[in-house]
Amino acid sequence: MIEFGGRGILLDIEGTTSSVSFVYDVMFPFVRRELEPYLETHWGESDLAAACDQIARDAGHDSLVAWATEASGAADNIEPAAAQRKLVASEVARLMDGDVKATGLKQLQGLIWRDGFESGELLAHVYDDVPPALERWRLAGITMRIYSSG
Repeated sequence: MIEFGGRGILLDIEGTTSSVSFVYDVMFPFVRRELEPYLETHWGESDLAAACDQIARDAGHDSLVAWATEASGAADNIEPAAAQRKLVASEVARLMDGDVKATGLKQLQGLIWRDGFESGELLAHVYDDVPPALERWRLAGITMRIYSSG
């Protein structure tokens, strides 16, 4: 048995606690599928507004409202919130297609995943040896943290 004298353990998720394929085969497609319904359902919530503003800033704009104003033409008869959701959805698809690790994208993905896990629609894959290891470390008073690059 390996003796550990530290106070904490820093873990990664992909390939450490869970399969890499779970992220690419389940979680990313879940975001793509649920993005527009999530935006529609949660529009106006502060966490979502912050993520969308960050997506706009990541794209080089001052805010989502400023971006939507810049993008709208005089002939546009689309409702402002719908125009903003359309911009966000388009940018998220572009970022995901390019495997970009942008802050706003990660914020929004996290919100959608949280919703999926809380509803039970997403169920995490965890390697069999992970839960007992986490429990042993918890009982030993070792703190655990997750690090992920995105």
